Amino acid sequence: MGQRDPVLSVVVPMYNEDGVLPLLVPRLRAVLDQLGEPYEVVAVDDGSTDGTLVALRAGRALWPELRVVQLRRNCGHQAALTAGLMRARG
Repeated sequence: MGQRDPVLSVVVPMYNEDGVLPLLVPRLRAVLDQLGEPYEVVAVDDGSTDGTLVALRAGRALWPELRVVQLRRNCGHQAALTAGLMRARG
């Protein structure tokens, strides 16, 4: 049986957050996994200049519910949030 469509989407805009990702991912995943409903996390890299995008892509291999959206340049928090909401399926 394939993966069900998400009921819930969590959109997280990110800019230069590679230092925070090791804390965020396990905490957020623990909460979402307990819901018992299909979900997705749409992480929007807002043109980061650090290792955020690399860390997100690596995390994707370990967390299938994680989707990564890349903005080529920094567009600001609101634009990143909107980009994530436009791609959310839940």
